[in-house]
Order: sequence, then C-alpha cells, then structure tokens
Amino acid sequence: MSGFTNFEKPLILVKEIVQRYIKDFHGFHICFLSDGEAPMPNDAINALKEEKEVLDKFNITTVAFGDDKKAEKVLKPLAETFGHRGGYKKALKP
Repeated sequence: MSGFTNFEKPLILVKEIVQRYIKDFHGFHICFLSDGEAPMPNDAINALKEEKEVLDKFNITTVAFGDDKKAEKVLKPLAETFGHRGGYKKALKP
C-alpha cells in the first residue's frame, strides 16, 4: 500500500475510548473517511468483536473518496463487518 492509512490503530483507540466512557454516553459513532489505501484491520476487528458491551455502544460509517473501486474493496467490507451497526458511503466527487 502506498498511503499512510492505518485502520488498526484507530479501531484499537475506539475500543479503549468506549471502554473508558461506556457509562457516560449512550452511544458512539465512528466515521472513517479514507481512500482505502490500507489492509483490512482483522486483528482490531476481532478484538472489538470479543467486547460485546463495547460493540453494542457504537456505530461505524466508512466513507470512500478517490478511487472508488480501490476504496470499496476495504471500506465496504469493514463497514459490513459490524452488521447493522455499519454503513458504507461514497463521497461526492467535486
């Protein structure tokens, strides 16, 4: 991959933040805006799936920009991994 996009670190951070503030907020919404120039963050996804209480507290939307086909290969499956809590969108082209 040629970009500096990293999905692992932000997803791990999401887990930590939700765990820290789980009693203070009803829910969280995470939005990834990316060109999709990163591999699927399988380790972070698996870590989140093990934390049912955390998983139940957030929704995720991935938004692709740039090369739609390249971005869709990672961002759409990333959103779909979270089932009804995930959504995939394409940014409007200027």
